[in-house]
Amino acid sequence: KLCVIGSKKMTNMTDKIRILLKAYGEELTLEQITKILAGRAENLKDEIKKAIPELVASKQIIQTKDNIYKTACEGKPNYFFVFQNNSFIEEAKASCLFCSHSPERHTVSHWESIGDIKKGDIIVHECSNSIVAISEAQGEARNDIRPYSYKGREPDEGRILETMYVSLRSQIDPITLKDLLYPAQPEKVAPFNKNGKGNEGYIFYFNEACAKIIIDGILNKK
Repeated sequence: KLCVIGSKKMTNMTDKIRILLKAYGEELTLEQITKILAGRAENLKDEIKKAIPELVASKQIIQTKDNIYKTACEGKPNYFFVFQNNSFIEEAKASCLFCSHSPERHTVSHWESIGDIKKGDIIVHECSNSIVAISEAQGEARNDIRPYSYKGREPDEGRILETMYVSLRSQIDPITLKDLLYPAQPEKVAPFNKNGKGNEGYIFYFNEACAKIIIDGILNKK
């Protein structure tokens, strides 16, 4: 099932393209960008064609050949992976991630990891067994109140991270990539077990190689 963000804070197409190329780290063709960000939506295809020249002119992306582009970002971001089966829609609407504080005298690594995300880092989002979005952190986590109710509970205190969501019009189940993802992921606080299923938790450490595997998987999907 396609999960598409519906939000007043919808990311514009120039940022979508910029973030996608930054997350991938290598060249993508106009056709590949369109497959990921537009799917079959003709209006989105037109938006991409209009946004590309603006991005090249403003030097946010680089055109290497005809209809082939790469990020202009020189620094390498850190990567993270988040499971949002119960919170994706609300957090996407609020353009954020939110973690409750770890229980007193008990550190939960997949909650504390939100504190390691820095401005410009890339986050890969999973919901209902599909990679549904990527995003770019817009700052660092700060103490705040959850901006939405959760499983019927009232908003609680924790840490919020503002992040710019990019909805993927073409999506993939990460378990189909398990033979590639599992050996490539970080050794500690990694999202997947050896069977390719997600580990229980929220925010995990990821890397550029895994993000590329996922994006390549989407591009190769018929």
